[in-house]
Amino acid sequence: MNKVSLPEKRIMFCWQSIPAEYCDPNSGYNEIEALNEIGRTSLTDTTKKFCSKPKLRANDLIDEHDNNLNESHIVSMLENLAEGGKSSQKSCFSKQTLAIIIPYRNRYMHLMDLLRRLHKLLSRQNCDYTVFLVEQAFDEVFNKGKIMNAATKEILKEEKFNCFIYHDVDMLPIDDRNIYSCGSEPRHLSPALDEMRFQLPYSGLVGGVLALNRRQLDRTNGFSNEYWGWGAEDDDMHRRIMASGFRIDRPQSSFGRYKMVKHKKRLKAKGRFKLLKNWMNRWQKDGLSNIVDLGYKIISVRKQPLFTNLTIDIGSPPDDLEEDNTTAQGSPVRFLAIFFCVSISIYTFKEL
Repeated sequence: MNKVSLPEKRIMFCWQSIPAEYCDPNSGYNEIEALNEIGRTSLTDTTKKFCSKPKLRANDLIDEHDNNLNESHIVSMLENLAEGGKSSQKSCFSKQTLAIIIPYRNRYMHLMDLLRRLHKLLSRQNCDYTVFLVEQAFDEVFNKGKIMNAATKEILKEEKFNCFIYHDVDMLPIDDRNIYSCGSEPRHLSPALDEMRFQLPYSGLVGGVLALNRRQLDRTNGFSNEYWGWGAEDDDMHRRIMASGFRIDRPQSSFGRYKMVKHKKRLKAKGRFKLLKNWMNRWQKDGLSNIVDLGYKIISVRKQPLFTNLTIDIGSPPDDLEEDNTTAQGSPVRFLAIFFCVSISIYTFKEL
């Protein structure tokens, strides 16, 4: 095979989430060899071209006047979608295989609104992907981090995904120029929310939509399994990312725009501020590394037209889970409150 040693080729390849050893201009790997070694292709693919840069259209993902959120209607509007919410490009070769992981509980209409936008965006971007809807079994207190870790473990058993995108169900993408992919740094894809005036409220925010490749997952150890209820699990992940030697990559705010669906918040996580305060003592042993030891059970795997549904029993919260005696002083929650107060004050002043 012809060896490719052009530095610009390596830079492009690094951005596309290929492991660091293939990013060295002197490594001598060509694209097919590199992808073959990490399990993305076989040598028989040498005649297949890589997908060209997609032609994106900014902010016309859906017809805002089309309020039909029926699943069969959404499926009829999509092309190249296989059972289980899986799509692959037939005419070209995508450099990444995406696992879109959506933690979910009782939000069907929000889910349909997300999926009609998400499938259209991913198709326009020439992505190879599968959408996984991850449900926590029974009516226990929701633990977002734990079900995402359990789902990740199970997904890795089946297919060779090299990019994992953790996507809240209430984050509706607006602009298809926001590229869904992994890079050499963890990518926070949702920095600009409508309810926050499309401004990033604080630099440590990684909640909403987060893309991690295999190397980043290994080094951060995934999400914490300890946050039962709402709040602080994403801030815990931010600390893991920084401690692992990464920085946060974000699209520019004019691209990374989302509509946030209004909904009733989950019960707040007990002990979340104490857990967050002591994150450093736990992070290397609390996450993907111990999710199997903690125990979980796959209740069902069902392939639907728009997604693959994983229902997982992750058990119950510990009986000795403590209430917080600490305050939120200095926490992102407090910063958000200040941000909203300042924003409202500025807006009111401008209107006078």
